[in-house]
Amino acid sequence: MLRTINTWRRQIAGNMREMLDHVKRYYPDEAYLIEILMNEPEDFAVVADDVPLALGHLVSLGLVQEIDNAYELTPVLQLL
Repeated sequence: MLRTINTWRRQIAGNMREMLDHVKRYYPDEAYLIEILMNEPEDFAVVADDVPLALGHLVSLGLVQEIDNAYELTPVLQLL
């Protein structure tokens, strides 16, 4: 079971890394929001208010989720 989980995690982590690289390359606002959420989550809401379309894009991509009126990285993205 643990071997299966580790294999799955490696595969998903690779896919998520590719997705993040794509976001960084083509969507600078979204990449900036992800960086803020990873490194300074307490500042995320203020920054995200300035770029609502970018936030919506991250939510629709499944990279960010809203829980109890706060935003956080999706669990799969947290594996990185």
